[in-house]
Amino acid sequence: MTHTLRQPLYTVAATCVGLSLLLAACAPTTHQADPTPTSTSTSTPTSTSTSTPTATDGCAGYLLKAQEEALVRPRAANTDPAYYFYSSPDDRNQERTSLKGGNGQGPYSWVNADLTIGKSAVVDSVGTFTLLAITPGAREYNPRFITFCFEPDPSLDLNKEEMKKFSAR
Repeated sequence: MTHTLRQPLYTVAATCVGLSLLLAACAPTTHQADPTPTSTSTSTPTSTSTSTPTATDGCAGYLLKAQEEALVRPRAANTDPAYYFYSSPDDRNQERTSLKGGNGQGPYSWVNADLTIGKSAVVDSVGTFTLLAITPGAREYNPRFITFCFEPDPSLDLNKEEMKKFSAR
């Protein structure tokens, strides 16, 4: 009789451990900004610690870098609209991604634009996003890092903290 009671107990314990491991492996992750620090070199008199670009970048706006699927909110006070870059698993080894986002309210329409290196997406009342580079993640299935130029629309109440957060300088 004792042997028959232990068997279900071991089965239940093994099932609980297996289920907890499975749930931990499937937990969603929160994407963060690239932790690479910004350069504060003072070797030239025109260098600054902000993300305001110079003519040598080829970017007339803000040079930014974000992990794929990280939300970028270019409007002040971290309000909508929010944008992110996304690639399907089939596109992971390609030099392309999609810019998605918006909120569909007021002047901020939805956007879903496929981009390749050097191509731009113009979002009315927000600005222009130009894809500059795609850097692979540390491992095969890790999110990639997207480097892009953001040229804000003159009417946009720019979120300067967000520009600093994602600065590629």
